Amino acid sequence: MKKRTRNEHSAYTKKRERHIHSGVFEWMKKGWGKHERKACRIKKRAIKAVFQTA
Repeated sequence: MKKRTRNEHSAYTKKRERHIHSGVFEWMKKGWGKHERKACRIKKRAIKAVFQTA
């Protein structure tokens, strides 16, 4: 088993690790874990707005 860094001991990270395959882990590595849902919603809204005006 690889040695975990200090912040990897958190339940939050362990929970996230289960989702590595969904690409969520890539967000987490960039520090986006907590904001990812909000960011996704904003992106969706922006895309909708662009297509409605076009």
